[in-house]
Amino acid sequence: MSSENFYLLLKIWIAIALIMLPVLLSVTAPYGRHSRRDWGPMIPNRLGWIMMELPSLIMFISFFLLGPNQMSIPLLIFFIAYTTHYTHRSIIFPFRTHTSRKLMPLIIAVFAIFFNLINGFFNGYFFGKISSGYPIEWLYDIRFILGMILFIAGMAINIKSDNVLLALRESSKNGNNERH
Repeated sequence: MSSENFYLLLKIWIAIALIMLPVLLSVTAPYGRHSRRDWGPMIPNRLGWIMMELPSLIMFISFFLLGPNQMSIPLLIFFIAYTTHYTHRSIIFPFRTHTSRKLMPLIIAVFAIFFNLINGFFNGYFFGKISSGYPIEWLYDIRFILGMILFIAGMAINIKSDNVLLALRESSKNGNNERH
């Protein structure tokens, strides 16, 4: 695929996101505490969570490593950051939850699989084929520095929020926790 076609697809994907934003802000998605059986077949939420998040990790790794770009230290850092985030989201977090009896609609997992396949593709394909590589000097570029600060802060907030959520579930008295 040419870089022109890649960027065209990316622009289309961004346009779809902008169109979907008001829709998603007005619809309460039926998962977690809002899970509803009227959205079709239900699956265990841990399985759904893994199914939803793992495609991004697999697609990213595949396209990143199979692309012709030469590995550099900045590219390695991007690779480690992305795979760390999605390993946490797709494998570590679901197994930290204690909600094995909770269910989610299969359709929610299917929508998320679709999104994450595309997300993993765009990121992996960009770093593996489209980007022209990143020289070592990129480590001193303000975009890299601010981006890494933003990534680390976001990952820390994400993990802290997960910990708060898990602690709330631990102390729950409503029967949604398998330990109670």
